[in-house]
Amino acid sequence: MKWINSMLFIGLMVGCQAKSTGPRGAPQTMDRPGSTVVIETPQGDALGRMVSDVQNAPTAEAEASALRRLRDYVKDNGYTYSIRSFRPDDNAPIKDPSVRHDPVRSEVTIFRGRDTLRSFQFMPRDNRNLSQLGE
Repeated sequence: MKWINSMLFIGLMVGCQAKSTGPRGAPQTMDRPGSTVVIETPQGDALGRMVSDVQNAPTAEAEASALRRLRDYVKDNGYTYSIRSFRPDDNAPIKDPSVRHDPVRSEVTIFRGRDTLRSFQFMPRDNRNLSQLGE
């Protein structure tokens, strides 16, 4: 009887493993930092343009405007985002980057639910512009 129960238990364990795939058959990895699934959407072009506007802003004013547009777009579409900032020379994380006077590098990740839509980095022309994203 123990042998039958053991085989039944092993059979259930093997049979209950779920294989989840994301877009285009890519494995979904939801709970591991650094392993993300990037979702391609029709809105990706609009989001890509906004990211490009932030990264390529010619002036601090243009950068602030691009960050406001990005924030509004994310909010209007029900997305969320996270922002982290680092010292560019040693990649040490920093708090309150919008009030610092030395250069920072910021990383913005935009999510739809738990899926990553886009992640990008930029060096703010004016650190105070990071306040547009609540940083």
